[in-house]
Amino acid sequence: MLTIRLVLLYFLCTNVLFSQRKIGRLAQLELWAIDNGDYTAIQAHKIASKKWPFVAKVSNSGENIDAKNEIVWKNLEAKGYKNPKCKYVSDFEQEYQNLKRIAEILESYDIVRETFDQIKGSDLKLKSEIYKIEETLYEFSIFSISEAQSDYKKQELKIRLDLSNDFIEIIK
Repeated sequence: MLTIRLVLLYFLCTNVLFSQRKIGRLAQLELWAIDNGDYTAIQAHKIASKKWPFVAKVSNSGENIDAKNEIVWKNLEAKGYKNPKCKYVSDFEQEYQNLKRIAEILESYDIVRETFDQIKGSDLKLKSEIYKIEETLYEFSIFSISEAQSDYKKQELKIRLDLSNDFIEIIK
């Protein structure tokens, strides 16, 4: 069961590309997080940063991250944000807990495990994506990808989860 949870968390959070947003038209702020292998944390940064005026990025080294991030917090304070670091950390922690809860819910469904097993038993690679639709509504997708055919990407399963009532809708 622990293996399934780890695999699910890994594939749940493999999408680490962050959306690009600009502040004004001149400067783009970048908030950095260290990639310590916790894919849930990386995904939580991705989701939490969407409502902030900066781009969240992941670094493999911790060089100057605190100093770089301090510039972001000071810039936001200068633009009128009150205690942005504390508020962002709170947003991040909420998303992190939500993603952990989603993983627990998903691992209890046979269709999710069967889809993972089916793809792992083939020559295809797994890719998963999760998006926050509304405050408690998330959409989770599992894709199979062919390494031999670079343009092959098939959606195997799409699930909508509402954390307010633990409702799951299997879309595909």
